Amino acid sequence: MIEVIIFLIVLSMAGSILWVLPSPSQRRKAALRSKALTLGFSVRFCDKQFTSIVDGEEYLDPLICYASRPVQSKGQDFEITLMKVWKDGEYIWRLDSLRNLSEQTEALVTKRVQDIGSIQGVSFFQSGYRFYWLEAASTDELERVAATLDELWALMNADGGKGKKSVE
Repeated sequence: MIEVIIFLIVLSMAGSILWVLPSPSQRRKAALRSKALTLGFSVRFCDKQFTSIVDGEEYLDPLICYASRPVQSKGQDFEITLMKVWKDGEYIWRLDSLRNLSEQTEALVTKRVQDIGSIQGVSFFQSGYRFYWLEAASTDELERVAATLDELWALMNADGGKGKKSVE
């Protein structure tokens, strides 16, 4: 009988220790955020949410924002935002631009962002960019995303369009 009591006590202590250890998912996200910090990103929760559809049910998942450098939204020369949104039963990409980009640059940026696949949105500013995702990718994917977005950000800074885009 004493052996059973000792076994139960040891089992409850082991359960308590295992309960406070991070799960594999939490370890993966910690490694991803650590890699992001070494790449020069700041990582934070944001107020944007992504609509996930599982078995016909809609769920709102909080997005995590990775910013390339501290970005000041006010007083920027341009802001271009591409977000994946749920509309009429499918995901579409919505482009909001406060800058006249050439059609070729706008099409290239849209196509390249859509090709990334693991992000739900991106905002480009003159001083940097932010991207939004659910942190479901690997650290290798993070490096690929960063390289692609760095390239697109440089392309938009080099594009000759300036000023506000006219809304008709």
